[in-house]
Amino acid sequence: MKKIGGFFFGICILLFLGGNVMNRNQNVGKFEDLTITQTEFHMQIKNHLANVKNRYKNEQITGSLAENKKAIEELQTASWERAIWDKAIFFIAKKEGIGDFTSYAEIVNTMADENKQREEKISKGEIVYGLSRFGLNEFYGHLLAETKTSLIKKLSQKNGPLFCSDQDVYTRFQTNKEEWVRAGTNYRLTKVSLPKDSKEYSLFQNSEYPSPEEWLKHTPEAKQNEEYISLAEVQSLNAYQQEKMNKIADLQVGSCSALIDNGANVYFYRLEEIIVNEDEALEKNYEKIKQTIINEKFEAYVQSVISSSRTTKSERRLKEAILQVI
Repeated sequence: MKKIGGFFFGICILLFLGGNVMNRNQNVGKFEDLTITQTEFHMQIKNHLANVKNRYKNEQITGSLAENKKAIEELQTASWERAIWDKAIFFIAKKEGIGDFTSYAEIVNTMADENKQREEKISKGEIVYGLSRFGLNEFYGHLLAETKTSLIKKLSQKNGPLFCSDQDVYTRFQTNKEEWVRAGTNYRLTKVSLPKDSKEYSLFQNSEYPSPEEWLKHTPEAKQNEEYISLAEVQSLNAYQQEKMNKIADLQVGSCSALIDNGANVYFYRLEEIIVNEDEALEKNYEKIKQTIINEKFEAYVQSVISSSRTTKSERRLKEAILQVI
C-alpha cells in the first residue's frame, strides 16, 4: 500500500507540474493556422496595462483593476486586437518571402541567435550597435519594426498594393493645401529701426501720429531695411527670428507690427507682401505626403487581411491571462 500510495503521489506531482507547463505554453487563440501563445498575449497585456491603469486612475474609479469588469474587458480587447495585428504583419511578411516569424518559438530562437552573435562581437572587441543583449520585449518590437519597414518597401513598389503615384501626392496636397502650403510661403518685410538716442525716436515718442503706420507715412527718412522670412523655416528659427515671426503672424499687407525693444534700439516691421509658391511647397513636402499616404495604405491593407482571415480565441484563457498579469 505504501508503494502504491507513493507511486500515486508521484503521478499527481507529475500531472501538476505538467499541467503548469501546459498552462504556461497553452494557446489563447489563432490567426488562420498561426497560434497565439499565452506568453505572446502576456506581452501585449503588459504593453497596454499602463495606459488602462492611468485612464481608470484618472477617472478615480475605486477598487483594484482586477475587480473592474470594464477595465478588464478594455485591456483584453486592446491586447487581443494588437496580438492579431502583429500576427497579421508576420503572416503577410511570410507570404511575401520577407521572413518567417509567424511562430513565437521562431522569434525566441531568432533572438537567441542574435544575442549570441552580439556577445561574440563584443568579446572580439567589435562594435555592436544598439543593445548589447535583447530582452524579449525589445527584440519583439525591433523585429516587428524591421518587418514592417521591409514590407512597406516591397509592397509600395509599382503595381504593389501600397504604391503611391505622383498624382496621389498631388491630390492629397490639393485636398489639404492650407496645411502644406506653409512650406512655400514667404513674407517680405520692411524693418524700421529707431535708435533710442536718435532724433527719429524722439519724434516718434512725441508724435501726433500714434500708430507706426501713420508715423511712417510722415517720416520717410527713418532707417528701413528689407527682410524675408519663410514659414518653412519656422521650426529652426533663432529667438530673434521667432520673435519677429510672432509679431508678423497676424499682420495684413501694409500694416505694421507692435514695437520691439531690444535695448539700444526700438524697431517694428511692416508687412509688404505675402508670397505663396505652391510648387515650392509641394516639392518640400513631397516625401512627407507620400510617406503619409503609404502608411495609411499599409494600415488599410493589414486591416483588410485581418478582416478576410479566420480568427479564433478562447475567452476563458484570455481572461485567465489578464488576471495572471495584473
